Order: sequence, then C-alpha cells, then structure tokens
Amino acid sequence: MAQERYIQLSLQRKLNNGTFSVITTRSYVHPHTAAMKAVELIMFGGQPGDVVEVAHKETGNQFGTVKMTATGRLNIDIQHDHPMLIAHSIELRAALRQRQEQASAKAEKSGKSK
Repeated sequence: MAQERYIQLSLQRKLNNGTFSVITTRSYVHPHTAAMKAVELIMFGGQPGDVVEVAHKETGNQFGTVKMTATGRLNIDIQHDHPMLIAHSIELRAALRQRQEQASAKAEKSGKSK
C-alpha cells in the first residue's frame, strides 16, 4: 500500500517582471527526504535566483526554502522543528513500529508451524 505524498517541492524561477514561475514540482512521503532532495534539485537543476519551496501539499504550510544566490551559493532555511513535521515523524514511527510487530508475529507464526 503506497503512502500519501504530502510533502511537496516546487522549483520556482524569477521572471523579468518580478513574479515567480513554477518550473517543476515533486512530492515526497518523508519530510527529511524532501529536505535533502530540495538541495539536490536546486544544485543540479537550478539557476542563480531560483528558489525551491518545501511545503505541505494540502494545507500549503511552508516548511522551508532553498535559494540559489547570484553567486551560486545556497541559502538553506528549513524548519526541522515545525509542528506538522514533528507530528508526521511521530505517525511514521508508529506505523513502522506496527509493521515491525506484524512482521515479527508473522515470522513467529511461520516458525511454529514448521
């Protein structure tokens, strides 16, 4: 069963009239993967002046940005302590714990049947 991808990255490029145009969007399940991929996306697909926004897909809450300056430097501002990210991490840990318990119960069951 595939998990819902709630974390969205959008690579945005500043146009001559001062507005931003979305170049590409990507979605991720895990916020920490999204944060790493935001840096990777702008390093390999960005130009000076581009911005990658990390946000929640449904609510639009912004967790951070990665900006490439005119000199090619990256300004990374990602809030790892954002309440939605913490809640997501707690839910994720609970789901993983449940899967591990199910797998160990299944292994015990198959071990006893032999």
